[in-house]
Amino acid sequence: MSLSDYIGSSLDGPISAVRRQTIAIAVAAASAIGAVFFGLSAALLALEPVVGDIYARLLIAVAFIVIAVAAILLPRLFHTQSVVEKARAESDSLTRDQKISMIIEAVMMGFAMSTRGKGEATRPRD
Repeated sequence: MSLSDYIGSSLDGPISAVRRQTIAIAVAAASAIGAVFFGLSAALLALEPVVGDIYARLLIAVAFIVIAVAAILLPRLFHTQSVVEKARAESDSLTRDQKISMIIEAVMMGFAMSTRGKGEATRPRD
């Protein structure tokens, strides 16, 4: 396993968690807006003597509130292994030779990056 693959696999978890949370917050915000809209509509209709329309709109508002609460709580129920736990498990599964080769690869990449930066800074532009 190369260093770039190891880093890439370590970052997959946090990126997907942020994506899930963003979707959940968007659904909750849309549901909250819908709940406010239908709640206000039901309050307006409550002033009228028609009972059927009132309960229908109140039920829609309650449904939107339930959807908003579910959108916030569901991602927290599906807790996956944290990034630190996942990285520790992956590093424990590597053999000694693989760990040494990753260290050597990291040193070589660091050296290559440090020498490339110096050469580009001193080289004149065309």
